[in-house]
Amino acid sequence: MVTGFGNILAADTVAAQVPAMFVPTLDGGGKGPFTVKNSAMVDVAIIDPTPRQVLYEVLTVLPTVVMIAVLLVALTALAHRTRHATPRSPAVLGRLRALAVLALVGGCLAEGVQIGAQYALTRSVVGELAFFRIGLEQFGWWLLVAFGLAACAEIAHRAARTQPAAI
Repeated sequence: MVTGFGNILAADTVAAQVPAMFVPTLDGGGKGPFTVKNSAMVDVAIIDPTPRQVLYEVLTVLPTVVMIAVLLVALTALAHRTRHATPRSPAVLGRLRALAVLALVGGCLAEGVQIGAQYALTRSVVGELAFFRIGLEQFGWWLLVAFGLAACAEIAHRAARTQPAAI
């Protein structure tokens, strides 16, 4: 992970997405000419990026990496805690619910930062005409993780209510 970000920081180019309206008509390489819809986004390489553009590129990935690392550390700590406590205890269930909230809020914030960074990077290439799209697929994985953790907490809570803990 660290070497990956080191490669990004030392790169001669930065990858960006720009609206296709800024890309001339493409030649299909002998298979006939074609065009790209103006509403499409096209990947481009920025040669000799500014430090700000490099920062924007890092911010298009880093928030998700940080959130995944935080959640994995928290889940590992929770698993370790359940070895020394009753897995159905209110404290463990509360931590599991807190992880669900963290995944939902933190994951959506991470996506928001990444969308903003992608927009800023695009704007640094095409100026005021930059635009971006927000779709469910960008937030969907975080919703899945959050609701999965919340469902696990609810299942464990119901199991604790129906079966008394062994003494």
